Amino acid sequence: MVDPNTSETTFQPRRRDTDLSALDGVRFFHYTDDAGHKAIRAHPDWTFRAGQPPGSHPFGAYFTTLAPGTRHLAKRLRVPRTKLEYVFAFVGGDGLKPLRGGRGAYVFYSEWDYVVSESRQRYSGPTGEFPGNEE
Repeated sequence: MVDPNTSETTFQPRRRDTDLSALDGVRFFHYTDDAGHKAIRAHPDWTFRAGQPPGSHPFGAYFTTLAPGTRHLAKRLRVPRTKLEYVFAFVGGDGLKPLRGGRGAYVFYSEWDYVVSESRQRYSGPTGEFPGNEE
């Protein structure tokens, strides 16, 4: 929701794992560790670098619609818990493709480096401090 006095986006707590309506337009999240967070935040436009993940998944930069506080988040995303230390949240997912299979309902990727302009950015910081995070 946008505060009419400041034009700042405010967040309301949410109760369900994938209910993002309370996050006012936030649709995609990228989780990372401290080093990744520092590298991505080094420039005004966030650039998520495409790479080859473990296993047979496609080369790319990966994102999810699962918000901080989602139960069993690391298990559902199949990432180590250390990769959940920081989160980036943004609106719009132009060019993102769903991952093949059942996880494609909430895991998306770009085959190329993915740039998020400042106008689309909503949050960057420790996952535990994400507004509405119930962990």
